[in-house]
Order: sequence, then C-alpha cells, then structure tokens
Amino acid sequence: MKILLLTSNDSPLEGVFQTWGDELVKRTDPLTSGTLAASHFDFLISHGYRHILRKPVLDQFPNHAINLHISLLPWNRGADPNFWSFLENTPKGVTIHHIDPGVDTGDIIAQREVRVRTNDTLSTSYARLQAEIVILFHEQWPAIRAGIAPRRPQPALGCSHRLKDKKPYLDALAFGWDTPVADLEAYGRRRGLFRPH
Repeated sequence: MKILLLTSNDSPLEGVFQTWGDELVKRTDPLTSGTLAASHFDFLISHGYRHILRKPVLDQFPNHAINLHISLLPWNRGADPNFWSFLENTPKGVTIHHIDPGVDTGDIIAQREVRVRTNDTLSTSYARLQAEIVILFHEQWPAIRAGIAPRRPQPALGCSHRLKDKKPYLDALAFGWDTPVADLEAYGRRRGLFRPH
C-alpha cells in the first residue's frame, strides 16, 4: 500500500509501515487537493501534523484519512491537549480516529487511557502519550489497513482548544515543558478551570 504520512517531525510510525512493506511518502507542508492531483495514496495518516485538512483534500481519502491524537477524545480536541488535560482536570489518553472536516471530531477507531505519574512533568507525560499512541497504532494498523477496524461516533461531551487559548495561562508554565503536572493541576484549581466529567 502507498501511505501519505503527514507529520511535523521524524515520526516513529515509519517503522510500522516498513514492517508491512508499505510505501511511504512523508509531508510536513500544508496540503491542497492540487498538490495531490497527480498522486494516488491508499491512506492518509496524520501524526503531529500542524495544518488543518480541508474537505477537498479529505474527499480524496473517503474513510481512509486517519489521525493520531494525544488526548482521550472527545476531551481536548485541537491544540495542546496534554497541557489542557492537566489544567482542566480532564481524562488523559490517546485516540486514533477518522478525520472529518471538523477538528478532531471524526469517528473513533481506538483509544487508550494513559495514567499519570505523581512525578511527571508536562514533558515526561507528553513523551508517555507519544509512546502509547505509537503502540496503539502498531496494534490497530492491520485492521485499519484491511478496512475492518471498529468505528464509533464521538460522544457529545468534551472540549476543544485553539493555540491562542493557551496565551492567558502561560504563567502556569513556570518551568516551561519541565513544569510538574501537579503544579498545572494546582494552577487549574486556583483559577477555577477544573471541568466536571
């Protein structure tokens, strides 16, 4: 199979595709339907990709556009999901889902809750989420590839955030990405940000 992998860095998913003998093309730039016009891909896989995919692009991948997101959807759609999961005390985990025209709103293929350690920082918890999403994808890729992966709509609850939403709370990151997650949770409590769930 020929896979279009959209990513913002060196993705650890490359090894999964190599295992299956899939042909891989990696892109980091914004996609348009025009840039894909001369190419044929069996699947579009997005992992850490920083650009929103528009309907004309998605129309070229009916049921074959998949995203890996480091939150337990429908919680923390959009930007900085790990940061918001601590600030707002929402469930933590990873999700593989179909891409639709919304932002992280597509049908869920698979999810896994990820436990936080008491000594975690934002950086160490992010690394754990990234490791878990790769493991989950490795487990799910055979079924996704064969077109037999489960699929269910997202629940109506949840929340979403844009990049600019974090700006008023940057003072919560006293040590940048090395800020202890316990500090973020305490900050969220003080600011009344904790969500019922």
